[in-house]
Amino acid sequence: MAIINGFRVDTNGNVWYKGTTRNFNVVMAMAADLVIAEADNLVQIGAILPEDVMTSGIFVDVIVK
Repeated sequence: MAIINGFRVDTNGNVWYKGTTRNFNVVMAMAADLVIAEADNLVQIGAILPEDVMTSGIFVDVIVK
C-alpha cells in the first residue's frame, strides 16, 4: 500500500506533483498494490494537461481530499 500526495489530482486519478514530492511518489505508485492519492487540490478531468501528468490515474485506487 502507498499513500501519495499530489498538488493537483483530477477525479480520474491523474496526479501532478509540486516540488520534491515527485521524487518517490511516482515510483511508489507503480510499485504498490493499493494506492491512495491525497489531493491538495481536487480538480475536474482536463484541468491537468496530458503532458503534465506525472502519475497516471490507472495506478490510483482511492482519492482523498
